[in-house]
Amino acid sequence: MKTVIADNSLCVNTLSDSATGDDIFSYIEMLAASGVKYVELDFRAAMKLKRLPEGIGYIFRMVDPMFLRLTEVFDFDYILINFPDLKKRISTKVPIMLELPVVESLPGRAVRFAQSLIDGKISLLRLCGKFDFSSAEEASGYVCRLKNDVAVPVDFCPLNTYKNAVDSAIKLALANADSITLSMGSGGKYAAFEDFLFTLISVYDAIPAELNAGAMCRASVFGNYIFGNTRADRVMQLMEVLDSDIRMLKNADTGGEVKTRIRLKDTQFLRQAYVSAVEKMLKNEELENDISEELAKAVGKSEASVFSDDILNEKRRGLLN
Repeated sequence: MKTVIADNSLCVNTLSDSATGDDIFSYIEMLAASGVKYVELDFRAAMKLKRLPEGIGYIFRMVDPMFLRLTEVFDFDYILINFPDLKKRISTKVPIMLELPVVESLPGRAVRFAQSLIDGKISLLRLCGKFDFSSAEEASGYVCRLKNDVAVPVDFCPLNTYKNAVDSAIKLALANADSITLSMGSGGKYAAFEDFLFTLISVYDAIPAELNAGAMCRASVFGNYIFGNTRADRVMQLMEVLDSDIRMLKNADTGGEVKTRIRLKDTQFLRQAYVSAVEKMLKNEELENDISEELAKAVGKSEASVFSDDILNEKRRGLLN
């Protein structure tokens, strides 16, 4: 996947009082392991950190020019400035990421005007807002027009006003957008990173090599802790959706039935994993030979059927893998 992923969860969520700098440090490391390339920080998170984890880039959201002094402490890759905040001239040597709202007209003129108010270089543009519903072809055309209009890379941060933030993020990524901004654990105002990845897996039956689902799950759960959320983490919410009965759903693109994707090789793999686990348990237990033989027969004869048919086909009927 050519599109770079940025995460803004440390800016858009309130940190728990119990969250320490070490907790935030660990969370950023988990985001990096998930495939996130840039983490957006504000002064709240930055002032709790003694140092920044390596192996990931940093975007510092400047809410007031007084916090520019933090650029002398941390090696940020970009300073994020919202267009309405350009009320006084700003001077910095750190590359600037300019945030503009999504409008019908192309943003090139606004970028050039903003550059005249800054003693520094605008190196990245972010378009944040609601994107209209579009096909993959329309999204691709939109990205091409933007690349021809501005001379810097463009980041897209879809808002969920039309309940299509995840759809917009995926179609922009498929259109080879330079960057998209997601929000771990969101599912509200922004496109959640978990929703983005699960949609790629369940709808497009693919996962980019740069993304790691296991690390994403760890980051999602840990994010619940540092943000003090009492609700179920986003991954568990998604699993509940995937576990629901999907027989009445239709594919919006093809009009065809949505079907589960548990294949024969999946059931064989799960059966072997189950059998191996039981066999390992038997080897560690001091049991009489006849009892061991009976258990081994039971595993080979009945449990495979129970594990495959009952759990997968009945209790997990809605899984889309």
